[in-house]
Amino acid sequence: MFESVTPQAIIDDVNALTDNDGYALVTSAQLIGWLNCELTSLWLTMIRCNRDAFTKTAEGRIVTAPSISMTAAAPTGLAITDFLSIRGVDLKLGEGMYKKLRPFNFVTRDRTIMLSYRAIGEDLWILPQQQSTLYPIRVWYMYKAPTASASALNTAMSIPANADDYVKQGMCSKFRTRRDEDPAPHLQQQALALEQIKAWLMSSRGDQGTIADVSDDYWVDQW
Repeated sequence: MFESVTPQAIIDDVNALTDNDGYALVTSAQLIGWLNCELTSLWLTMIRCNRDAFTKTAEGRIVTAPSISMTAAAPTGLAITDFLSIRGVDLKLGEGMYKKLRPFNFVTRDRTIMLSYRAIGEDLWILPQQQSTLYPIRVWYMYKAPTASASALNTAMSIPANADDYVKQGMCSKFRTRRDEDPAPHLQQQALALEQIKAWLMSSRGDQGTIADVSDDYWVDQW
């Protein structure tokens, strides 16, 4: 279950939890930085627990063989603003008709004879090059944590239930450390919030199987 919360609401709660009233050593910019740091740290843990909960799809087409950027603007990219990593790639054969691709082995990439893909950084490569532009593609990708900015503190972001408590407690611990106070109570509360989040993610996870048969030659369900 995901919920909406604004960065400003989180910052207000942190100020209340730490009895902060414009404390000179902690600026608004620092609070926003801490918030983003805690979100990123939490996200990396959460996607290890349940990749499906953080997976989206995007469609497009390679126009300049043999690769396409995930983040660049069209037509050279898919313009995905929250891209983190690729999970899988399908060819689109028609409306509602898709055929999955398998990754090619990097060290034998020059011997790839069947359509296959590999993610290199933020670029998706499909080989053989001569066939990479023939069909539209659908990309399954994991998305990254939302990012707070000073200009959008009242813009809601979607995070897993109880994730806001994890972020708040982490920010409070940094705040206490900055003031030479004991951060332990906040760290304990943060650890408890993390266990609750992980329990929910693990209980709602789907098929977490991974590709074990990477090949660059021939396989039964490929063409």
